[in-house]
Amino acid sequence: MKHNEQLRRLMRRHDLFGGILWLIIGVGLVLGSVELELGSIQSPGPGFMPFMTGCALAFMGLLLAIKEFRRNPDGQGGEGISLRKFWPRGFCSLFTALLYGVFIKDLGFLLSTFLLIFLLLKILGSRKWFSPFLISIITTLGSYLLFSVWLRIRFPAGLFGIG
Repeated sequence: MKHNEQLRRLMRRHDLFGGILWLIIGVGLVLGSVELELGSIQSPGPGFMPFMTGCALAFMGLLLAIKEFRRNPDGQGGEGISLRKFWPRGFCSLFTALLYGVFIKDLGFLLSTFLLIFLLLKILGSRKWFSPFLISIITTLGSYLLFSVWLRIRFPAGLFGIG
């Protein structure tokens, strides 16, 4: 019993630390992207997507930190994140996103975005192949239609010459 209580307290500390860390990373991304041109929704600049991503990270980190702050000292009041499962997946997700940035010029927006979404869905736990495949296609085509067709943002064409 005492061991379980110590484990709950340790997990709470790690979840609180993780939330604060994501909040700091998100704020850093927002501050860095503000130095770039943000543009507007109709004409987004190079800092627009990093700004939006930073806002999302900061918001989710803040929510996690608040959830852990509000949790009762006995560990009740929410479901914690298993560090044993989170860190390898988090590292693989970060590495996949870095590879996306490296290969987007060579592979192009469509192929690299499809591969990114597909790999992230597989890393985050889907054991089936059809759902991640379908979601990746829908997300990639939706992103292409939204940003390239509707907002007229040019993406790297890559192998397919579509961008």
